[in-house]
Amino acid sequence: LFAEVLKMATDDGSESGRLVAIEGLAAAHALRGNLGVADSLYSVLLDMQRRRFEADSLSGMALVLTLRSRGEINLSRGLPELAGAAFADILRLDADGAVDLRPEDGVLAFTIEGLGQVRAAGGDTVAADSLRERATGLKLYAQGFSEYVSDDFDRAEQTLRAALHHQERFLG
Repeated sequence: LFAEVLKMATDDGSESGRLVAIEGLAAAHALRGNLGVADSLYSVLLDMQRRRFEADSLSGMALVLTLRSRGEINLSRGLPELAGAAFADILRLDADGAVDLRPEDGVLAFTIEGLGQVRAAGGDTVAADSLRERATGLKLYAQGFSEYVSDDFDRAEQTLRAALHHQERFLG
């Protein structure tokens, strides 16, 4: 299906259609375990997205999601250096102000967790453990925030207390 959409979008000259089709193809290959093909497609997608982003016609979060996919795929492929570069690019987008990674949306937690997996793959278990604990605290906070905005105040309080307890216990 996505291959057909890509052909149609290419024939029509639709850059947006090509973005959607390539993203769908990449995700489909990743789900099938064709990680090399998926990473290659995500690389093409990322190049296209960067051009659109620079022209101010694409959200920085689209870049973040593609980078996250590339990071996860390259961890699965046993290529931690490529994964680390993808996760570092996410943090660079945040530092440059292109995106605003907030603890309540979860993206920051998964990025930190990915960096922890990269450090673990490189044998730096102390840094890996610290990053994983930070990611766990951020995930708890994001969950509590989600419960709060869903008006589940009792659960939100419990989850946010657990996040605070985790922070105090592991991070000081």
